[in-house]
Amino acid sequence: MIRRIFILIISLSITAPAIAQEPLQPYDARGRYRTGGFEVQLTGALGGGRDLMLSWGGLAVGGRGGRWMQRTELVAGLHAGGNLVDRIMAGPQVSLALAVPAWYTELDRGTRAEPYLVLGGGAYGVVGFAGDETELGISPTISAGIGFRLFDDEWDVALTHVEVVLQQRFGVADQEPQVYLRFSRSVPRVRRTPTPHPDAPGGLPPASRRR
Repeated sequence: MIRRIFILIISLSITAPAIAQEPLQPYDARGRYRTGGFEVQLTGALGGGRDLMLSWGGLAVGGRGGRWMQRTELVAGLHAGGNLVDRIMAGPQVSLALAVPAWYTELDRGTRAEPYLVLGGGAYGVVGFAGDETELGISPTISAGIGFRLFDDEWDVALTHVEVVLQQRFGVADQEPQVYLRFSRSVPRVRRTPTPHPDAPGGLPPASRRR
């Protein structure tokens, strides 16, 4: 038994450095990010006002090529309407996205954009102002849409997200499904640099310069 444990320890000590130095690939999103952004309501009656929301939280990326993205955020904002501010909202929001890296496109100056599908849900605490009365309540939400994640650099993978989602709200802020435009920014919690694999004769190529 002791001999087997000793062999296992020796094996782990040999393989651990190789695992730790697994090379990064260009545009390979992974790990955890800090996020922040905003969203604005695009549709609805012109006299009905618009939602303006800010968000901040965290993003976890995993899977081959960073295909899966899970975002957990705190969202806060207001509904600007006939009374300038008709209601104030704040609460948690979570989403799950599936990217399709193979369908990427190149934008100006070499920025890479990868499309993804996103599903989300949340629950806002709402303070509504109707005349001289104040209304309190909860508004659950569900949303679905499409987005693009834009890579700023090949190796230090900071992401910019642009999403168009259809959102349905219930409860106090019940309304017909509305289209929202979201912008957010995800910055790696730990700065990444390319690490050559010891078995790779040429290592990794240097990051390309911006065009």
